[in-house]
This record gives sequence, C-alpha cells and structure tokens, in this order.
Amino acid sequence: LRANYHGHLRVLLPMVTDLEEVHRTRSILEEEADRLSGEGTPHDPDLPLGIMVEVPAAALQAHAFAEHVDFFSVGTNDLTQYTLAVDRGNDQVAARHDALHPAVLGLLVRVVEAGRMTGCPVEVCGEVASDVPAVPVLLGLGVDTLSVSPQYLPTVQRIVRAVSYDDTKTLARECLQDSDAQAVRRRAHDWVDTHVPPSPAEGT
Repeated sequence: LRANYHGHLRVLLPMVTDLEEVHRTRSILEEEADRLSGEGTPHDPDLPLGIMVEVPAAALQAHAFAEHVDFFSVGTNDLTQYTLAVDRGNDQVAARHDALHPAVLGLLVRVVEAGRMTGCPVEVCGEVASDVPAVPVLLGLGVDTLSVSPQYLPTVQRIVRAVSYDDTKTLARECLQDSDAQAVRRRAHDWVDTHVPPSPAEGT
C-alpha cells in the first residue's frame, strides 16, 4: 500500500481455491489501509486484487470469483498439470503435459466467459502463452493479455498483428471440438502455416 503511493501496483494471489481467501485478503488490505491512514503514512488503498487460476476449482468457480476480483491470471503450467493429473517434472509422463488439451481449453473458456460478464480482464501466463501454435487459439478464446518472456515478445507480437480475430475465433471453436491435445496441435500448426506469414529470418 505504501509502495502503491509511488506507482501503480497490483496484488496477485496464487493457488486460490476458495472465495474466502479473496475476502480475507481484502479485509487485511482494508485493515492496513485504515492503520496507515491513522498513522498519517502516505499510501494508496486503490490496489487491484487478482487471483492466479492454477487449479480446476478456481476455473470451475470463475463466475463466483469474477464478482470479487479485479483480474484473472491463468497459470497454464499448473492448471494443465492438475487438470490432466500429469506431473511435468516426471520424465515418464511429462510428454502428456500439454496446455492445448481440450479439457484445459474448456476451463479457460469458463474463465474468459466469467471475465467478460463482469469486465474482469483475463491474462494467460505459462509456456503456452509463447507457444506459436497456441497463440491464435488463445486469442480466439478471448484472452485479453498474454504474459511472455522478453525473448518471445517479437514472435508473439508478429502473430497477433498478422491474424484476424474472427479467424482465430473459428479456430478456437474447432479446437474445442477436437478429441485430444495432439489433434489441437495439428490443427493449430496448420492454421499458423496458412494464416501467419513467415518472419524475414525464416525466409519466404
């Protein structure tokens, strides 16, 4: 709260499964804001509060959470792991860890729909946000923001600028009907080859 007085910050809660966690956090922020006011300490109580959607429980209850948070950040690495029961750190099953699985995409749709109904922005972070075939799928699902590492930014920007939102929506609808992650990846890969011009470094 003191730092927010000097700049615009946000609070993001990880691994949330229960709405009470959000209520308790807001209560603590209000208590601290009152204390700082009483002390005469400069602060800014206007501090947006969001949650990481990393477990299916949060995604399935997104409509309830959306009424009480200012933004969603979908942690696709963990959400995929807990949805598919695949430990990405286990070499024997890590290959089955794929955020483009239709079940994971279906949960993401629930979060996006909840966000749109309440004006709550939805961000996506994790490896999938910079995965070239995944980018147009995420756009088509209605994700507002992709959080990527700096080295991937030029590639993601190039894709975003090259595609039509209506086209990505059609792609996303088709991917949601696919039976598994491999089918989604094939469809998305072919789509990118058709709709996204190669970068100058890749040639024509």
